[in-house]
Amino acid sequence: MIRHDVAHLSGSPVDFHISSATKPEVKHKVQGAFTAGRLSLTEQSYPVAALQKRYDHLRGLPIQSFDKVYPLLLIGADNTGLIAAKEQVRLGLRGGPAAVNTEMG
Repeated sequence: MIRHDVAHLSGSPVDFHISSATKPEVKHKVQGAFTAGRLSLTEQSYPVAALQKRYDHLRGLPIQSFDKVYPLLLIGADNTGLIAAKEQVRLGLRGGPAAVNTEMG
């Protein structure tokens, strides 16, 4: 869902360390990230078994399912080292999901 309304949020910059769930011993520093109390990020689900059954290029990948979760963090282009692909991106048919291995999983 794409929201077209505009919200002006009061917030502040924060510094913190973050680790992936699969490598908690590896810590990455994020500096000056924006935080606000009312980000209102939308609920998300990722039914991996169903997606791997439907899309051949996702089969055999160690992807964890999640259901009805709310993101607490968005990592953007100002932290490219955390979101850049570490290996070849796996693409399927146009409009389908892509699999990307990043520092965060």
